[in-house]
Amino acid sequence: MRREDVFAMLGSTGLPVTYRKWSPAKPPPLPYIVYYFVDGNDLMADDENYIGVRRWCAELYSESKDDGNEKKIEQALKQHKKPYAYQEIGNIEDGPFEAVFYFTTIGG
Repeated sequence: MRREDVFAMLGSTGLPVTYRKWSPAKPPPLPYIVYYFVDGNDLMADDENYIGVRRWCAELYSESKDDGNEKKIEQALKQHKKPYAYQEIGNIEDGPFEAVFYFTTIGG
């Protein structure tokens, strides 16, 4: 799955999405998604990488805990059969609430 495919998958949530950062533009109003490539661990045989295995991170930024939009991300990942892990990060008093989804793509 290529970066633009991940963008389209996350965009299916209806939320604003960007790769890495909004700069030089200002971020849109909350909530929004920032995603990025974490790492790759391709499957190999005969001294070749033959299937790309990529790990991605999608961060949902919102004013507070946002069950509805978290569910939209979960549904997009499940619809595309992407295994994922979920984590909440940060303190709402210090900035926006952050829900983080780590997911894996195979191929591409």
